[in-house]
Amino acid sequence: MDGLARLYPSFIATDEDGRRHVLRVLPGARGVATPSDPLGRIPGPRRVVLEGGGAVERVAKGRYLTPWGERLESSDRDAP
Repeated sequence: MDGLARLYPSFIATDEDGRRHVLRVLPGARGVATPSDPLGRIPGPRRVVLEGGGAVERVAKGRYLTPWGERLESSDRDAP
């Protein structure tokens, strides 16, 4: 099990040809440095990424679009 699998939730999504893809939900961070938060890391919107690290656009719950235009769907209850 790799480090990402232990830290971030994952789920399976399938493309139109029935191929399975592992997607991970990464926490978002945003902000600027302040005296109380010198790294400027406050929680932001979560990101969904492919197992290889490419960002995926969330279209709706369980529906995603890859950077190359491939549509993915998931019925996993943990899929955002």
